[in-house]
Amino acid sequence: MADSRPTEPQRLPIRPMRYWKGKAGQRYWFGVYSIDEPYDFDGIVYIITRARTDGFFDPLYIGQSSQGGVRLSDHEKMPQARRLGATHV
Repeated sequence: MADSRPTEPQRLPIRPMRYWKGKAGQRYWFGVYSIDEPYDFDGIVYIITRARTDGFFDPLYIGQSSQGGVRLSDHEKMPQARRLGATHV
């Protein structure tokens, strides 16, 4: 007999969030992921960044992809971003 109890919704991990301002001053919120953390999203806008000692981030590369994690893990700019100190996406 199947268990008829309701299942708990899957809880997503708490993710630090940061916003970046667009050209017109609009705020765009992004989840912060370690550069080595596995991520797999479809249809994303992403910023490869370097963490600063004051808690802020320097953008190294901004892009968009319909292939998310696949695109980022093999991104042609990733070796250069890592040489520049990339720490987060």
